[in-house]
Amino acid sequence: LSNTRAIEDGPLGFFEILPVEMICNILYELSIVDLSVLTIVSKSVRGLVECFIDSKLGESRIQLKVSLHKPSSQEHHASFMQHFHRLGVLQKRITCLYTTKDRLRIMEQFIRKMDLLSCMSCSNHCLALTCYGRFLHTV
Repeated sequence: LSNTRAIEDGPLGFFEILPVEMICNILYELSIVDLSVLTIVSKSVRGLVECFIDSKLGESRIQLKVSLHKPSSQEHHASFMQHFHRLGVLQKRITCLYTTKDRLRIMEQFIRKMDLLSCMSCSNHCLALTCYGRFLHTV
C-alpha cells in the first residue's frame, strides 16, 4: 500500500511504472490538442511531452504527410492552418517557462525540423509560407 502511495505521489504518478516505449505509444495516440493540454498538467509531464516531441516517433506524429509546397484545395488549406495553429499552441505551452533566448532557439530548431524554410524559392502561392506565418503568429 505504501509503495502504491509513493508511486501515486511521484511527479509522474502511475506513468513512472510504465516503460518508456509504452508512454511514447500512449502519447503517439493523443491529438496535438491533447498533448498541448497535457503540457500544462505539471512540469514533469511537460518534460515528458517535450521529450516525446523531440523523439523520432513524436516528430512523425506532428509532421504532415503531404507537401505544403503544392497547391491544394480550400478544405486542405483550412485543415493545414488549423494543424499549424495547434502546433503553435503546443510549442507555446512547452516553452512557457523558458527564457526568451531559449524559446527562440527551440522555435528555430522546430521550424528547421518541419522543413518550413525550404519554401524560400517557391511561388507566392506556397502554402508552407502561410502555415509558417500561422505557427509564428500563434507562438
